[in-house]
Amino acid sequence: MAKTRGKKIQTTPDLKLHDVWKRYIREPSAQSDEHHQVVYRSIRQFDADARQGILDELSQIENQSLHQNNRLRYIREKIMDLVDRKISATYLRQLSGNNGQDANPPETEATEKSLDLALTDCEIQIAILRAYAAQKYGDHHPDDWFAFYARLSAYFYGRMVGKQEGAGARDSSFKGWTLAPTGENFQRLREECLDAYVGQEFELPAGAKRRFQTLRRTFKWQSIRKKLIS
Repeated sequence: MAKTRGKKIQTTPDLKLHDVWKRYIREPSAQSDEHHQVVYRSIRQFDADARQGILDELSQIENQSLHQNNRLRYIREKIMDLVDRKISATYLRQLSGNNGQDANPPETEATEKSLDLALTDCEIQIAILRAYAAQKYGDHHPDDWFAFYARLSAYFYGRMVGKQEGAGARDSSFKGWTLAPTGENFQRLREECLDAYVGQEFELPAGAKRRFQTLRRTFKWQSIRKKLIS
């Protein structure tokens, strides 16, 4: 289910997160890659105070990581939390925009705007932390723990909250254990990702991949809202 890549990323052990932040808030040049442009546009959606707030949160994560026995593991855990938060905001935003009304009332529009900003905030923090972990620890490879977790988090979220596939739905498996939609399995998944070697690749189980592609069509607003807001 997993393998290790041979190529290693050149690292900068003394890198500061603020250096990564400064790179992304700098206006992209014609030679800048698309990722830089996307993150830059996302940051520009926030005013100066909000941007400072995002940076403060990221700096707090960095400072706390430096006091951990396993610094990279702590960074990964915070990225996972942001992924989960992003998925929640994404589904809530999609469903709030599909309420069947031609014109949303002001309170719905305000909620949608708030969810949009929450989603963008998560995307910015994930991008900055991933870039920081890549340059400082070499932790950034195709099909690594992050790619695996992002998709499996959505899979588990859909199965546990939506419950639209029925009791007879066939569960995928990973490393010999079934990916039934339980909190215990989800925690085991997190541990696999947290403990992955740098450069380790993961394969997404085929069943989970198929379900991930259809989850957004199976959710009901009331079931999600009850789980996330109650």
